[in-house]
Amino acid sequence: MSAGTTAALVERYLKVVAAHLPADQRDDVVAELRDEIDSRLEARAAELGRALQADEVEAVLREIGHPLSVAARYRPGPRHVVGPELYPYWRFAIRAGGIVLLVLTALGLVARVVSGEVDPGMALGQSIAGLFSGVITLIGFATLAAYIFERQSERPRWLHDWRVKDLGIYEFGVGEDWLDSLAARPKDGGGAAPSARVAPRRTTTGEALGNIVAWAVVLLWWTTAFRIPGLHPTEWVYVRDGVDWGALSRDVFALVYWPVIAFGGARIAFDLGRALWPSARIYAGLGEAAFAAGRVALALWLWFASPLSVHIAVDSLDAFIDRAVDGWTPPFDTAGIVMSVVALVAVEGVLAALGALARTGRRGARRAARRGGGNVWSGGRPRP
Repeated sequence: MSAGTTAALVERYLKVVAAHLPADQRDDVVAELRDEIDSRLEARAAELGRALQADEVEAVLREIGHPLSVAARYRPGPRHVVGPELYPYWRFAIRAGGIVLLVLTALGLVARVVSGEVDPGMALGQSIAGLFSGVITLIGFATLAAYIFERQSERPRWLHDWRVKDLGIYEFGVGEDWLDSLAARPKDGGGAAPSARVAPRRTTTGEALGNIVAWAVVLLWWTTAFRIPGLHPTEWVYVRDGVDWGALSRDVFALVYWPVIAFGGARIAFDLGRALWPSARIYAGLGEAAFAAGRVALALWLWFASPLSVHIAVDSLDAFIDRAVDGWTPPFDTAGIVMSVVALVAVEGVLAALGALARTGRRGARRAARRGGGNVWSGGRPRP
C-alpha cells in the first residue's frame, strides 16, 4: 500500500478524534497521537519487513482505540454518566419513584374501572403502557440529575457525611427476593423462629430524600411529563346527581396548577436543604410548620372560594355530620366524601403545624440548655 493511502487513513482517524476534543487541547493531542501512530506503524512494518496493507494499518489503529474512546481519555471530567459512587443512589431513587408510580397507576386503574369509563381490559392495558412510559421518564430525570452531580467540583455532603440512624428509609430496598423469602418463611410451630425486625426510625435525612423522590414523581405526573391513564384531573369523567364532578376537577386544576408546582418545587428545595444539613432541626421544624400551613390554606380555599365550595361547604356542625354520614354510607354521596376529605386535610395540616412548632420549641430549649442558655435562634451560644 502506498504511503499516501496510509497517510489518508491516519488523517481520517485523527480528524474524528479532533472533532471530539476541546479546542484548547486539539492541536497538542493530535500531534501526540500522530507521533504514537507513526511509531506503531513503523514498528509493525519493520517487524513484517514490508509496507503495511490497508487492513494492517486499520488493525494498528484499532489497537490504539476507537476515536471516540481516545478523545474521551483527554477530555476533563468524569467519563461516565452515573459513576460507581452515585449509582446506588440513582438506583434507589428509581426504585422508590417506581413504587410511587405503581401506586398512582393502581389508583388510576381502579378509578377508571369503577366509573365505567372504559372496558377493564382496555383500562389495564392503558395503565401498563402509562406505567412503562412513566418509568422511562423517571429514569431519564434521575440520570440527568446524576449527570449534573457527577460534574460538580464538590460532591454532595450526604454522600460522605451520613449517620447510621439516618439509614432507615433505605431498608425497603433490601431483599429484592422478598417473594422468595416470604414463601420460605417457616410456619407457626415449625422451623426456626423468624428474627425480630426493628422498625426503621424516621430520620431527617432519610425522610428528606424520600420526600424529594415522591414530590419529583408527583410533579412529573401533575405537569403530565408522564401520563397515568384515568388519574389526572383533566381526564376525570364523573357526573352524579346533576353535578359534573369531572368539569369541577378541571376548573380546580386550572386554578391551582401553578401554585401546586410552586409548592412542590419549594418542598423539594426545602428537603434538599434538610438532607444537606440534617442538624438544622429548627430550620426543619419551621419549614414543616410552613408547609403544613400551606395545606391548611389549600383546604380553606377549597371550602370557601373554589368551584367546589358551593357543593361541599356547610354552615353548622350538625350539617357537616349529616353530610359526612351520607357520604360514607351506601349509596354514597360524592359531595359528602369530598367535603370529608377537604376537612381532614385542614385538620391534619393544623395538627402537623402545631406539632412541628412544638418540636421546634423543645429542640431549641434543649440546645440552649446544653450550651448554657443564650439565643436559641442563633445556635444557642451563651451571651457574653
